[in-house]
Amino acid sequence: MEDKLNQSPERDLPEEPTLPEDDNEDIEVETVEENDLAVKLEEALARQEEFKEALQRERADFSNFRKRIDRERGELRSQIVADTISRMLPVFDDLQRAIENAPGEFKENDWFQGVELIGKKFGAVLDSYGIEPINPLGEPFDHNFHEAIGSDDSDEYASGTVIDVVQTGYKMNGKCIRPAMVRVAN
Repeated sequence: MEDKLNQSPERDLPEEPTLPEDDNEDIEVETVEENDLAVKLEEALARQEEFKEALQRERADFSNFRKRIDRERGELRSQIVADTISRMLPVFDDLQRAIENAPGEFKENDWFQGVELIGKKFGAVLDSYGIEPINPLGEPFDHNFHEAIGSDDSDEYASGTVIDVVQTGYKMNGKCIRPAMVRVAN
């Protein structure tokens, strides 16, 4: 037992590992790892910038798409209004002719005055849609807004000038929806 007491406690401890005298290998590994991480970070930042630019392009494309759709929607609406109104214009023409050619004894009648109000309301509806009459009397003939149905000699007007409007034309936002039927001076 005395032998056990005489033994030093240090002998029972395991030996500590020894470090190599040259730590250069560990420093090189850490430097390589840091360089590798720096490269990966640069690559990640470059990809982030690419994604950011792609997102900005997509946003711009979508914004342009939305503007184009809004513009096309407005143009389609205008075209639908123009088509619908142009189909009603012959009825409006007939109503105006009936009012203009009514016998004198009817013009003082309340019923006839109601019909005149209907014609005025129809004209107000046309105005509300931006539809304007084309009345080119005395103006030079313009094939974009006039349809010549004949020509006559005239001492009052120069050649190529509209001398009579047979049927009123209409335009909407500067675009002709029905040309005026006219007679032109020779």
